Amino acid sequence: SYAEKEEEHLQREINKEVRWLLSPEELPAVIFVSSLIILAFLFNSISIIFYIITTLGVIWLAHFFHKNNHRPHDVIAILGIFFFPITITVILYRDLLSWFLLFVYMVSAISTWIIYYWHKKKHRPLRIMWQTTYSKITALTAGAIIVATIPMLMPNTFMSITEMTLIYLFPTVLIIFFISKFLYITYFEHKHIKNDIWLSIRYSVIYALAFVLIVIALYALTAIQLFNTDHANSQKAIDLALTDANRIDKVFMNQPKDLKDLKVNFDLANYNKRLIEDISASKNRIMDYELSAGSIMDDSYFKEIGQNAYDILRFRTLITDMINVKAFITGRKKILDKITEKKARFPGNAENISEYTKALEKQTEQEYYPYHIDKPVAEILNKIDKEETDYNYFENNGLNWFLGKRYGIERLYGAKSVFTRQVMTIARHLYLFKILSALNFKTFIFQDKEQLSGNVEQELYEKRKEYETDMSKALRYEILLEKAKEPKTERIISPIGSEE
Repeated sequence: SYAEKEEEHLQREINKEVRWLLSPEELPAVIFVSSLIILAFLFNSISIIFYIITTLGVIWLAHFFHKNNHRPHDVIAILGIFFFPITITVILYRDLLSWFLLFVYMVSAISTWIIYYWHKKKHRPLRIMWQTTYSKITALTAGAIIVATIPMLMPNTFMSITEMTLIYLFPTVLIIFFISKFLYITYFEHKHIKNDIWLSIRYSVIYALAFVLIVIALYALTAIQLFNTDHANSQKAIDLALTDANRIDKVFMNQPKDLKDLKVNFDLANYNKRLIEDISASKNRIMDYELSAGSIMDDSYFKEIGQNAYDILRFRTLITDMINVKAFITGRKKILDKITEKKARFPGNAENISEYTKALEKQTEQEYYPYHIDKPVAEILNKIDKEETDYNYFENNGLNWFLGKRYGIERLYGAKSVFTRQVMTIARHLYLFKILSALNFKTFIFQDKEQLSGNVEQELYEKRKEYETDMSKALRYEILLEKAKEPKTERIISPIGSEE
């Protein structure tokens, strides 16, 4: 038909133009080498220079044998031309690009034998190996370029894994599959350029959709397993914390009257009651929360997991601190009572409990420093859990950087290659990364306060001006001084540089 003749004419014109620039054998080689150079730039790898030189040397050696009528078997040629240079490069450099190329060559080798038998040994294995390797490297290079440009297109928001998969991963793998399939069809099943393109598009859309759906399904299954495990473990941990806090409450209720009458003991008991209320509220929240398809799609379930982790850490720490302080009060009161009964001198050569209390008060004001949260830090704590807090707020306040700093994730900001830096930028746009950064900062503030002033101890410090007996005051100040004298570990500077 006329349309077919026009298409054949177009095909001949395209082939003519290509031949004018490069021969059909030269063009793939130029594209392949260009892809390697682009990958070397993206991965910041100098190993590619050694690899190219080694490969050229092997190709020259193969050409020498061919000229002298010593053509090796295709299997030997594949091992020599493809695997020998890259294996030497991996051994010497061990960088990401070398391992990546070795993996691609292994996949290509498997594909080669599948295609060889699928086409009933119509094509030589060496030729198939070259074609599959060239198509895969070209396609993956295009994909790497797209990944490297994605951060430039991303909005100032956090995204769920599902959103990231559909918006960014799908078009990336679509292009990878299209290029790979198109280059395969044009060599092994070539008909007309238009037919080749449409057939490639059809297959690549099917492959990309299948890939993305599998990724989302696997993520959903992982999310369900993660949530169920955390939900069960959190319930057990909260129940244990509530049991311990109730036991402490019973101890306060059943203690001797002389201990009950102490103001410091009364303050501690009230603090424990508030803690029981907090634990009960956390337990109700955990029991009421139900995982849904929507919470998996938008990753909101991860906020629940983060809150559980923070609550459990806080409750365990406060209960342990409460037990220690209560035991200290009970033990020290017995000692101070004996000193009073014997009319002996108190520590510091004080003659009586009143004089001893005044000395302790003065010493406490000098040595005990209550934890203070500056206004910028308080603002961060107020905003990090809000849904409207955007990506730039976390970046500008160093919250994402602080997460990497505390846990030694150097590549989060210090990656050497362009590709890794861009991948880390994409990762920081994930909603679950927002939750991790927020959890990290809240945990840091809580632990920093626990180390420097103590959460329970600071509660007692803030009530020191209220009326109480000398015995209660003495015990209160002894508790605070005991905390002040504890050895402190090296502190990590907070993201906005606030030390107090």
